[in-house]
Amino acid sequence: MGGVVRIQSGQKEPVEVIIVDSSSVRLTGLTDIKLQIRRISDGFLFDWSDDTFKASPVTKLQVMSEISAANSPGEYKLDKAGHVDGFDMATITNKVADDVYRLTLIQDPVASADNVPQTGEIKEGDFIDNLDDKISTLTKRLSIEMSFSYDLATDTLIGNVWVEKDNLVLTTVASVSATLFDDTGAAQFTMVDATPDAQGIFKLSRTPTGFVKNKSFYVVASVTLADTSVVKGAKGLFTVG
Repeated sequence: MGGVVRIQSGQKEPVEVIIVDSSSVRLTGLTDIKLQIRRISDGFLFDWSDDTFKASPVTKLQVMSEISAANSPGEYKLDKAGHVDGFDMATITNKVADDVYRLTLIQDPVASADNVPQTGEIKEGDFIDNLDDKISTLTKRLSIEMSFSYDLATDTLIGNVWVEKDNLVLTTVASVSATLFDDTGAAQFTMVDATPDAQGIFKLSRTPTGFVKNKSFYVVASVTLADTSVVKGAKGLFTVG
């Protein structure tokens, strides 16, 4: 207990405290260590009877439970229905986005504890949510894989294109567009497929190609994902001749 913690929207935050007397001896078996939570944006207190922030709550104090008198004497935590092992933001019935919550621990009515009251803050959402989204985007390990073969006798180019994330083929890709370039960087033609097979593989083909002998070619593929974002990749092919 104490200090400020930032959490993502809708998460649960553990609330724990060690209670001691004036000699710093842990106090066990207490049933009067209670928690109050105030929402900073409107000053409302949390009503533990119905998980709602109110100006005049019915039950504004919640008794903290001792973790274990034998193994963790004097250690108390929030542990009630709807808030098992912590304050669960998802249970709040009248949430306010990106808010701050002030936690206050008191002993009521007895005064044997020496280190109460205690306070702390939970800051929910805001840049923590955005930071997580950014990290998720940066850690998308996507790669375009391609394989092409050319039949000189029939002047046919056949290709397979797919997208992998963490070495697994994505099956929710929307479409693929692959443009063939010669060794001077001049575009030759584009092949498009919007219907991958059940494994997420796109099949591309071109007949005739009009390839010139003794030239090298490469492909740049653009894959549109289900969320409309685009991933590009390039692959050297071969020299015809």
